Amino acid sequence: MENIVLLCSLCVPQDDCSLTHLSLAGGLMEGSVATFARCLPFCPTEVSVDLSENPAVTSAGLHSILSTQRPLTYLKLQVVR
Repeated sequence: MENIVLLCSLCVPQDDCSLTHLSLAGGLMEGSVATFARCLPFCPTEVSVDLSENPAVTSAGLHSILSTQRPLTYLKLQVVR
């Protein structure tokens, strides 16, 4: 989770953040998703997020991302078993 906060903090103070795609595939916990969702509004160029292979991500985590009112073009949630 600390890595997500650090990553998001790189976008927050900068107007020229150009992060457009972020892969967080594998290894996230539910709390990490909520933290990432709080950072999304501060990354205005973010359009694509890959959260695949994160079975701990629940509907609550997905809701936290969707409730940010931050439009994403692509959100990958696939979990292969």
